[in-house]
Amino acid sequence: MLVDSKKNGVYHIAGREKTSRYGFALKIAEIFGFDKSVIRPITYNEFLGKKIFTANRPMDSSLDSSKFEKDFKLKIVGLTHSIKKFKQLNDTGYLGKFKAAQT
Repeated sequence: MLVDSKKNGVYHIAGREKTSRYGFALKIAEIFGFDKSVIRPITYNEFLGKKIFTANRPMDSSLDSSKFEKDFKLKIVGLTHSIKKFKQLNDTGYLGKFKAAQT
């Protein structure tokens, strides 16, 4: 679709809702039934200080998919829907097929 179109430019494709890394972790915990009390927010400086990544990360890494939705007349699904779908695929063993194929 994108390749066959006459459109050009940069298209961001991401979930509809804007959330923080903390909010993302809470949403995953909620849907998977994990204990949310073990997830705690940290400041941006604490995050950078952990030296988890080699490159610095922006404070806000959200993307805007509205150009893609408008140009291709498609609606991107939201974060909750996507995580629930991932859980469903995991629960049915579908994701395990990919892991087995890598070995």
